[in-house]
Amino acid sequence: MSEYEKPILNNIIAKGRTSEIYAYEPNKVLKLYHSDWPLELIEQEIKILKTINELGIPSPRAYETIKVGGRIGLVLEELKGNSLTTELKKHPLSILQNIGLAARLQADFNSNSSQELPLQRARLVKEITSAEIPENLRSRVLSLLNSLPDDNKVCHGDYHVDNLFATDKGLIVLDWATATRGNSLGDLARTILLIKIGAPPEHTSNIDRTILNTGRLILPLDKIYLKEYSKIASVLSDQLNSWVAVSAAARLSENYPEERGKLLAIISSTTKLE
Repeated sequence: MSEYEKPILNNIIAKGRTSEIYAYEPNKVLKLYHSDWPLELIEQEIKILKTINELGIPSPRAYETIKVGGRIGLVLEELKGNSLTTELKKHPLSILQNIGLAARLQADFNSNSSQELPLQRARLVKEITSAEIPENLRSRVLSLLNSLPDDNKVCHGDYHVDNLFATDKGLIVLDWATATRGNSLGDLARTILLIKIGAPPEHTSNIDRTILNTGRLILPLDKIYLKEYSKIASVLSDQLNSWVAVSAAARLSENYPEERGKLLAIISSTTKLE
């Protein structure tokens, strides 16, 4: 791993919870992790992305890892285009077309198998165990998870419009840090859950929040998404509903207050039926 001092960095492009993105060499960017971000998680994310690259799934190509001012950085392919969120704001009438593209892309990468990724079930158990949830519901949803079948399919773990990038070559999937191997219905369930009730990012304007909430009232986006996904992969509706409840319990570990009541209602209604 090469070591550089800070002058190697050019303009900062974006800043997130775990890292900053800088302009780097031509057609490349540098993802520079915060100094307090655990080394174990950095190494795991880098390994995951290289596995995804090797499988040929549309994703930013990972190059070398370097150190800048004592911080670990990952050199990535620079993507030319816009986030899908930006595209939808510019062209709102394209929403149904883009939902179809996103759903079919997820179904496609969910068809890949891998033995290299972390286990989906272990991640879900960890999140459900740490979530603020009544113990009777926690017990029921963990029992429900235990009844669901395992698999070794590629699962993104947080697949939604903010993690998709629109290029002239098609959609590229970003942020594979939470990727696992497991049951593809679990991955689909997380996406369906976010479409239905996912809270927008903190920086979202009041106007954009209103547009999102209105859109959910007018269009059954979750049903449209499921229909498009089902064109590529078979979906067992009973199992999907169970996975949605499991995903809701895991989502509670992320502490979005505006979602809490809806998430608990999903868990309660589904586990009562089991």
